[in-house]
Amino acid sequence: MRVVPFRNRVTLDGRELRPESTRVLMVHKPRNVLCTVEDPEGRKTILDLLPETWRDLRLYPVGRLDRNSEGLILVTNDGDLAHRLTHPRHHVEKEYLVWLREELNEAQGNAMLDGVRDEGEFLRALSIQPVETQGRFFCYSMILGEGRNRHIRRMCAAVEAEVARIKRIRMAGLDVKDLAVGGTREIAGRELERLRNEVGL
Repeated sequence: MRVVPFRNRVTLDGRELRPESTRVLMVHKPRNVLCTVEDPEGRKTILDLLPETWRDLRLYPVGRLDRNSEGLILVTNDGDLAHRLTHPRHHVEKEYLVWLREELNEAQGNAMLDGVRDEGEFLRALSIQPVETQGRFFCYSMILGEGRNRHIRRMCAAVEAEVARIKRIRMAGLDVKDLAVGGTREIAGRELERLRNEVGL
């Protein structure tokens, strides 16, 4: 049955049900945190980072960063928004800083820009740019137009480039640079409106 919010009244056992308001939270995920709602092994999940007042809401992560990756991830109860942000068809740009143990050569960089095949999937980067950094690793900004499972790690492995660290810094116009590691903040008002416009909602 189709229900029109705020026009139709829905009750369950005499109690009126109301639609949830849209909630979106940005999280700066540290390493060793799982992007899942719960873990049977009791490991720390992305929901464990949320403020207490958010933990009783029906929230779930938008896409994934693997356990050893860090950076920007969203949690929300908006299924349409989550779908638009994650489905490859919508080509939402995501920017990552990727630290490699060896400097990329021209052939490796070109291969990732042209695209590589791995496990039946076509993986490519839209842009790869070196970034000045201190330390013993070589850092690159990589922009993806879609985010498949372990996309960067698999793509780099296909060209024999060993990854030391991955951090997502930008997605759909949102930037994590001013948010402390492990920190959270709500996306609301005009910022939420811009985010929804970014993905065509």
